[in-house]
Amino acid sequence: MRIIHPHPAQGRQKFIGVEFIDGFAVVESLHPETEAALVQHRFSIEHEAAPVDLGNITIAELRDVADVAGIEYPARANKQKLIDLIEAAQSSGEEFAVVELDDGSVVGDGTSIVTLRTDGTATTEG
Repeated sequence: MRIIHPHPAQGRQKFIGVEFIDGFAVVESLHPETEAALVQHRFSIEHEAAPVDLGNITIAELRDVADVAGIEYPARANKQKLIDLIEAAQSSGEEFAVVELDDGSVVGDGTSIVTLRTDGTATTEG
């Protein structure tokens, strides 16, 4: 899981036993009380979703996945064709972060590079 410090700073910071580097920490797991304390102090915790086995979902669900991801597919695409298109799109696309600033505004769309400045502002590229 990834933990985002509510006041990210360059360098290393430590809070209740979790070490943050440049405002982020990545840990395998947290004790439930530690996780509750982090949330109480406005840290954001991103739990990784388990990967979906595309072979175990229906063609209709595969079409939904493709539609949400903006993947074009032939109207008569079979299950394997849809799986191939989705996997190709997943492996080719580079994802970037969406950043929430201290004032609550959000910068980035997941496809752009976000540059944070020390004055608390940010810009996007791409």
